[in-house]
Amino acid sequence: AERYPGLASRLDRIRRIVDFVVDQQEAIVAATDEDWVHKPAAFIKAVEILPVINHAKAVSKRLPSWLRDERRKADFPFNLLGAKAYIRYQPLGVVGVMVPWNGPVAMAMIAAIDAFSAGNRVMVKISEYSPAAAAMLADTLPRYFDASELCIVTGEVEVSRAFAALPFDHLMYTGSAGTARHVMAAAAQNLTPVTLELGGKSPVLVDRRADLQYAAQRTVSGRLINAGQGCITPDYVLLEAPCLEAFIEAAIQAIRQLYPAELQGRDYAAIATNGHYQRMHELLDDARASGARILEIDVGATTERRQFSPVIVVDPADDSRVMQEEIFGPILVVKTVADLSAAVDYVNAGERPLALYYFGDASQAKQQLLAQTHSGGVAI
Repeated sequence: AERYPGLASRLDRIRRIVDFVVDQQEAIVAATDEDWVHKPAAFIKAVEILPVINHAKAVSKRLPSWLRDERRKADFPFNLLGAKAYIRYQPLGVVGVMVPWNGPVAMAMIAAIDAFSAGNRVMVKISEYSPAAAAMLADTLPRYFDASELCIVTGEVEVSRAFAALPFDHLMYTGSAGTARHVMAAAAQNLTPVTLELGGKSPVLVDRRADLQYAAQRTVSGRLINAGQGCITPDYVLLEAPCLEAFIEAAIQAIRQLYPAELQGRDYAAIATNGHYQRMHELLDDARASGARILEIDVGATTERRQFSPVIVVDPADDSRVMQEEIFGPILVVKTVADLSAAVDYVNAGERPLALYYFGDASQAKQQLLAQTHSGGVAI
């Protein structure tokens, strides 16, 4: 019905998303807290509202230039005959978006901003593990958008399966690799192009000459954001044996500074569901059985709030679950290797990580890491 929306129409839709998250910020906090049992309000606003506003600003600023045709040189001999070539970016149509439970509002709204900026309409399926957030979005977004512009779909697994099978012009999925296989198979029936964002086990490589206290503090900070329930949170640390005890001591100190036990876990997020909470216990039991050293740090976590205390797992077996599965919780694995080359080999032996982190200042080591590993992003 609207094949090529103009700049004003696209900017208006982006502005209405910003209006929504600003107007409904308290409703967003309340719904998220209901789904999670306990999550600090300031943190909810920091991850569910601010990124949406920042993304909208960045996209709105650049959108006029993105809409311009891109000139290209016409091939010989047509260029001699006056031919001109250019690329015009056309909207795809209707974009389907499937978002996970660890940040449903921000992920849904940022994906919608991207789709709107390209001139598309959007249908969003919210995870069944976020029922309160899904209900809030379904109830309040119609005040800002007609259903033909932005539609929120709620429901259980069978609804997700039906959603993935719709003949979208593009489908975006964020979540686990296991579910992604089903999503991609369903989309293939319609030849729907798919974008997957899958997380994985993001490693931290610590050079023996690095500042271990700094490396430990940054690693712990990243691991415990949202109690470790993020797609790019550090999953495991690889370092040489002589650095092990100093790193562990610095990590424990950093955890106690970030989340003092006397605050009784006030600023510490819960685990999203009972099933994921139980899985954390199962991962630890399996690591303990494999002979790993288990270090639990008291931050005042309580079972009533479904909080799981931070744990450092030292040198678990390679076939243990914490080394085979994405942890997605406040468990940090620290594993010793012979040297940087061995760490690179270890990373490359597994699936490509979404994020890779390196602490060190040796130029040769940095270049080796960049040249010999493959990941979604690298932070040095």
